[in-house]
Amino acid sequence: MKTLKLITLAIILFNIALFSNISKAKEIPNPNTLRLQIYKEFISLFEKPIPLIYEDKNLKGETFVSIVVANNGKLFISDVEGENNVLNNYVCNLFNSRNLWTNPDLAGTTYNFKIISK
Repeated sequence: MKTLKLITLAIILFNIALFSNISKAKEIPNPNTLRLQIYKEFISLFEKPIPLIYEDKNLKGETFVSIVVANNGKLFISDVEGENNVLNNYVCNLFNSRNLWTNPDLAGTTYNFKIISK
């Protein structure tokens, strides 16, 4: 009787472990969730003081940023366009310094943002 209980318990624990791994394996990355996370990263860039490496602290203006997910899952800025070069450099340098990664299943996905700094 005792061995039957142990075998039953072992089977139950095995099934729990098996199904918990299967549910994790089926998680599909959501591009909209990643877009929201990138948006939050951009907002946090402007909450901190400007580093001393910028002589001109004028970050006013608009810039358009394109972010691409590489084949290995690394997020990088592929294009920055705007009239204020200080703002463009600031966004590019600080975003790339964050070393952001995601699931490689989203490789090739491009996210475009318009940043308005006042």
